[in-house]
Amino acid sequence: MNDFNNEIMQLKNIFEKNCDEETKIKQEKFLLNNFQFYGILTGKRKPLIKGLLSEWNKKYPNFNDKKALFKELYYQPQREFKYSAIEFLNLWWQKNLTFDDLDWLLALIRMDIWWETVDNVDDIFGQILFNHNDQPAARIYINKLINDEDDWVKRIAIQLQLNFKEKMDVDLIFALVEPLLTTTNFYLIRSIGWALRNAKRVAPEKVESFIIRNNISNKIIAVINEH
Repeated sequence: MNDFNNEIMQLKNIFEKNCDEETKIKQEKFLLNNFQFYGILTGKRKPLIKGLLSEWNKKYPNFNDKKALFKELYYQPQREFKYSAIEFLNLWWQKNLTFDDLDWLLALIRMDIWWETVDNVDDIFGQILFNHNDQPAARIYINKLINDEDDWVKRIAIQLQLNFKEKMDVDLIFALVEPLLTTTNFYLIRSIGWALRNAKRVAPEKVESFIIRNNISNKIIAVINEH
């Protein structure tokens, strides 16, 4: 089985040649010094590796090879590798990933999970779940996410519909966020506020009624009213 050492080294060489110590310190501080960085901002990193990711997508037409390469990239300790893994995933997931692959993806995302990795895959989960031909099974899966012990996984559930606009299921958003309205977790407060803000654009009266009925905290309301 391919161990993808060549691919890892290609990216590593690019990252090491373009690393910046000052940026590295700032990036690591931004994520509370939980993770390692090379110190390459997204705007610089993406053009450096875009062609390489496209080349690998063509080089490995087999779905299992694509999944294996994604996994190897994601396993590397520096965040730039994880971001690159997700960008590689975005080249092929729509034609390949199905409902049955969600547990595989979730298991990988759980590794060194934080808001920026969650926020780069929540739409993938959302599109797969809401387009699944067995909606009862999809709803069971969404309930599994929102009831997970990890707040980052809860964030995925709350943010599934952030890009759905008028197609969003407002009642489902209410059901997902209502048990969490008293949370003190900053990142969940942000997620809840974003979800309700988007829902308000679709069903303003329903959302206003939900806010009043649940005596929603000023912290969440502040997020709802940001834009």
